[in-house]
Amino acid sequence: MCVALAAMIFLSVSIYAHQAKYYMYIPDKRNVPIAVSVPTIWGFRLVLKSDNNPDFAQALNHYNVKEFKQFFPDALTDWLRDVYLIECDSTYREGGELLLNKDKNVKYAMPFDRMITLRFKHIVPLVVKLGIPRTPEDPMEIGDYYSPLLNKINRWNVLEERPEEGKWTYIYKLDGDTIIDGRKYRTLYCTVDKQAKKWRKRGYLYEDIFRKKVWFRPMEGHRDGLIYDFDVAEGDTVYTMSKFTPDYKEAHDSIRHIVKKTDTLRINNKDYRRIIVESAYIGLSGISQYSFENEWVEGIGSMKGLLSLYVMLPGSFSETLLAFYQDDKLVYKSPKHNEVFIWETVGNEFIEDNTQIFVSPDGRMLHIGSVGTFCSVSVYSMQGTEVFRQTATPYTTTLALPQLPAGIYVATVRLGGKYIAKKIIINRI
Repeated sequence: MCVALAAMIFLSVSIYAHQAKYYMYIPDKRNVPIAVSVPTIWGFRLVLKSDNNPDFAQALNHYNVKEFKQFFPDALTDWLRDVYLIECDSTYREGGELLLNKDKNVKYAMPFDRMITLRFKHIVPLVVKLGIPRTPEDPMEIGDYYSPLLNKINRWNVLEERPEEGKWTYIYKLDGDTIIDGRKYRTLYCTVDKQAKKWRKRGYLYEDIFRKKVWFRPMEGHRDGLIYDFDVAEGDTVYTMSKFTPDYKEAHDSIRHIVKKTDTLRINNKDYRRIIVESAYIGLSGISQYSFENEWVEGIGSMKGLLSLYVMLPGSFSETLLAFYQDDKLVYKSPKHNEVFIWETVGNEFIEDNTQIFVSPDGRMLHIGSVGTFCSVSVYSMQGTEVFRQTATPYTTTLALPQLPAGIYVATVRLGGKYIAKKIIINRI
């Protein structure tokens, strides 16, 4: 009698809930529950457990979980390895007791994906109900049609052009990841080596694909600065970090972006969402020092370069994205240039392969490349007077200059018995 009653109860529950499969994106591995098999009077049942989030695991168990697993453990793409497959009841009905007549004492009927969105969006920013499970062919299938910027092994070739110094190419790449304060960051490297063999670590990038934002943490920094916000519409104004103030507010040295237009850009028979912005660098006076039109493309970055080394804004008025690669495959090539690596310097020498000297547009920062040891940096007026001297620590890329009058100066970098001297021009904007 008891067995028959139990069977009737079990069947009555199954009548009102059908099994379904879902992809769940759980970016923080600390929030992933563990699946264990426990014995019951009906046989073994799968139960999810979590020490960090027991309420989350309990809520999932209400839906009669049949399967839970990491669905793409061997994927090369980071975000895809954080996708889990769960098979469970599509609807959970909570009542005061189990009744054969489920129309009585029912408090609510909650679809699984709606429950996740309402209660656990901070843990599972994306949940997708499936028909037949399969590997997404494109990240735009998950995430409200957002194409992540850091989803593959990416490489950016960025051309820097200055009339006084010439042209040269920076190459940025993502290689490996690291955990900082519980977040998984991609490691960013840079080189000016055409053979791409001598790389220097520049910092770390973190992306929240649900919020459609990307942050950068410099090697010498202890906090993140926003560099891309793709969750914008026409007329919006956003602020990103600068090299000097990572709070990205309208204050000294912040970067302001006004969204002029959003549309799509066709690249290799694929549409990419494009955001056209007016980017402005805010100086010490609190007003715009210079501005330029910029293009942000989802999944690629700025058409004027991933980020500027000396200001950290996404793209720069003096830079151009020459080429963009994913997994060593060319995705985008600038239609304005025939080459993907350009080097045409004027009257310059090397201490190391990536030592270049130039001044930021407002004349406040001296860019000296990245020397791997201590070096002495001096600036002289055309009359021979030393107006600045500082010892730069290893891998320093920029030095703050005093308020020098506009004019022509000579900057020198000394390292042991080697040195380079370079004419620089300071223009007070």
